[in-house]
Amino acid sequence: MHELWIKLGAVFSITAALCLISPAVQAQPSSAQARQITSFTIKNSSKAKTAQRLVTLAAAFQTGDIPAANRIQIARSGGAIVAAAQEDRCSLWRQDNSRKVCAISFFDNQPLSPGQSAVYQISSVKGGADRRAKLSVAAILAKTDIAIKSSDLSEAQGKKEEGTWDLLSLNYVLKQCAAFKAGSGYGQNPRCGWDVVAQGPARFGIHAFQYARRENDLAFHKWIRTDVWIDLWGSDQAPCPCSIAAQISQPNTWGPIAGGAVGSMPEGGYVFSARILNGKNLIYSLGGDTDARASAVSFDHRSGQIIFAGGRSSWVERAAGVFGVMLSGNKLPAGISAGVPYFFDTAGPNTELITDRFKLFAHQCGPTQACPTPDAPVTFGDDGGSPIKATPVAVTTPFSGFLALDETAQRFWINSDGTAMPAPPILVGHEFEYLTQKSKAVPPYLTALFGKLLAATGPAAEYFANAYYYPADLNAAGDGPGDDRIGYLNRVGAISLFMPYDAIAAQNSLATAASFSVQHMYHIDETTGFPDVFNNGPNKNGTVYPALGHPQPNQRTYPFSTGTKWLTPSTNPADLGIIYERYGVWLDASHMPAPQQAPYLKTGQPEWQAQLVSEANAVVGNIAFPIVTAGKTTYYRVLAPKNSVSEQTRGVGWARRIIDMADFFEPAGSPLAPYLHDLVADDVAYTDEVSRSETSPAEKSLGYYWNDINGGTTYQWWQDDFVFLSYGMNAWRGEYPHAAAFLKNYFYKQVISRMDPAGGVGGGGCFWAGPARLVAPSKTVNGQRQLPVSWNEFYANTTAALGGDWGSRPWQGCAAQSGGLIADGGGTNPSVPNGLTSILAASAAMGAVIGIPHSENLYKQIRELQYHGPCTNCTIPLSFISFRAAGTNISDPTLAIGPLGAER
Repeated sequence: MHELWIKLGAVFSITAALCLISPAVQAQPSSAQARQITSFTIKNSSKAKTAQRLVTLAAAFQTGDIPAANRIQIARSGGAIVAAAQEDRCSLWRQDNSRKVCAISFFDNQPLSPGQSAVYQISSVKGGADRRAKLSVAAILAKTDIAIKSSDLSEAQGKKEEGTWDLLSLNYVLKQCAAFKAGSGYGQNPRCGWDVVAQGPARFGIHAFQYARRENDLAFHKWIRTDVWIDLWGSDQAPCPCSIAAQISQPNTWGPIAGGAVGSMPEGGYVFSARILNGKNLIYSLGGDTDARASAVSFDHRSGQIIFAGGRSSWVERAAGVFGVMLSGNKLPAGISAGVPYFFDTAGPNTELITDRFKLFAHQCGPTQACPTPDAPVTFGDDGGSPIKATPVAVTTPFSGFLALDETAQRFWINSDGTAMPAPPILVGHEFEYLTQKSKAVPPYLTALFGKLLAATGPAAEYFANAYYYPADLNAAGDGPGDDRIGYLNRVGAISLFMPYDAIAAQNSLATAASFSVQHMYHIDETTGFPDVFNNGPNKNGTVYPALGHPQPNQRTYPFSTGTKWLTPSTNPADLGIIYERYGVWLDASHMPAPQQAPYLKTGQPEWQAQLVSEANAVVGNIAFPIVTAGKTTYYRVLAPKNSVSEQTRGVGWARRIIDMADFFEPAGSPLAPYLHDLVADDVAYTDEVSRSETSPAEKSLGYYWNDINGGTTYQWWQDDFVFLSYGMNAWRGEYPHAAAFLKNYFYKQVISRMDPAGGVGGGGCFWAGPARLVAPSKTVNGQRQLPVSWNEFYANTTAALGGDWGSRPWQGCAAQSGGLIADGGGTNPSVPNGLTSILAASAAMGAVIGIPHSENLYKQIRELQYHGPCTNCTIPLSFISFRAAGTNISDPTLAIGPLGAER
């Protein structure tokens, strides 16, 4: 027997920091009526003793755990109460008005030695939460001056925008720009604005945005917008320690902002460096001479390569992405010009591809083949003469941008004296049964986990602006259980939850998620400052959600916006980004990860939720058929229209998980919350209506998903399992009754009955023990495709996948078949049943909620097959890891899936 013991302990968490000065707060009195809900554990991962700790949690609670008349209390395991804040970004269950997701901050001055851990308990006590601000805006204005500035802003085509630009000045925004109001938002055509995202005894949190503003003539830039999220943990006497995250992007939908005076027409790319400052104190450099990556380089004209200083100390060997550099020196190689950006693509810490030698390209789209025509590498006639310096630059293009975070993909930190300080050395673990079973924050099984979970090997991935850890062509990613783009949580994110004290895994999860910010997912209605609205308003008649913009029920996002009333960005290769998609799908959901979720669960920081919303809304806006009708009702942005295909079946499952998570974790007080809720509600209601009123008797008898039939002859079972999972999450949480009705009355027949030997539907359920297959859900009669009307007929007309190890022989029934679970024969090796399929839908917890017949027995049988089932084509036995936490076996509800792993 092999067992993996993981020390777990808690709710979603971190943002913890070593601080030198305590906020002026008072400890809360203990309550005799405290009822413990869950716990979490923090660990000092540094080599030094910590003093005071500031921690932020984003906690999801089970329905009713925090009644409306109660508040949260945090205590050390010994019972001492710590100063905590239950802040104003709490969400509410929409069904019963019990709290669902809440931001919590707390302060504790108990020291931790290197490697030492501390357990904290979250309880529910009577009384309202303390959300009084302990820090005034006046103190922030008087004692901080946080700004992001650029003095070398240039069009990607070479024209310099003269002057020093305030990409964002917090003091300017707080003094001159409108604070958010519930009814009117930031006002009409805002060039800047701000809102309070957290306040209480531990911290004061601000979100602010601003279009770039030139210092000498106060001109606004037409395109470039910067958002910042700032937590101030101090007092009026000393507002910091502070933490900062920023997003620099070009998000406009209709055109230049009202009053914007500077910027090319049409909109194009921009190259620049930026400094994050607090007054005269440099906090961090995003490119430029003060960037830590500025380094000496050499050239080899024979190979046409630039050569960085080698070894694991070189930043090019620790960060992946397309990066731009400016070159300077006494004698540059012939053909290389000073002050001109050149771009190269590094695989970063990928040990198989690691290098310090790169071809240079004149355009950012060149290294990844994203340019509309091939972009040849730059050639040069000699090697020049040393010293030659490469200075990094940051880049934005239309609808894209990047998250500004440090090398570890954490926030920038300012000490109490106003100077830069390191990011937190603290890691946080979750009470995993509560996370997966009671709070329903993530599924009761995580398909992104498979194989033996071992400590990540270093060095950890490092993050810089324009980094990109996914393939720039997402179609090149795989569909197996270990691929980072699939699953409810991405693989590296799920590992960071399962192994919370693995510092390398935690950093890799953050770096991967931060890198996805370079996608073309920023679509802002600049007349309101908020994301675009892609349905037809709250009443489906064109009325407007409070504070949001005019509904756009027919509009599609980039790159399908050309020729419409939206702006048309430049198509010059210099203005194009790094993302390359063979099919032109860009943010099509069939190719989408959702890497922001695990960092949000662990940190509670709103920038991760903002990224998730941006991705979800761009996916919604990408749908090919935005309006459909079922019965007498019109629905908006549904993912699987009955008579057309907007998304592959896997795209339905993956898009719904992105939109569902954005909806579930959006604070109830946010103006986006009702909009996101309506998107999910329309999709769920439409799907249930079609299953009841627009499917044929044959489809109803077998629970066929119409999207598979419309999509052609290939039918991949695992895709339906992902759809089942996404609707199952809604049903499991009790949010949308239509989700449970669709699964219980229709879809279980296809997903569950094919596996269920005890069920009456399906004639024995032998598919669950069958080998990996790609099957076709139809037969041909007189030249026309028809749907089989019985399971026996379905078996008799199923054709095995062409090619590969299985050949093309017909599959006449399945009584004699044995092997692993049915696997995807399109995107993965069909001869290796990898356990990704069928188990998704067989969770006893979810099955019980929606009344699946025999779900518990089926679940046990499939697990037994995974542990000991025969598999003649498997290279190694299928098995699970046995997970234990604090002496409790959590293998049963929470699974690691796949062909690797420890034996039972």
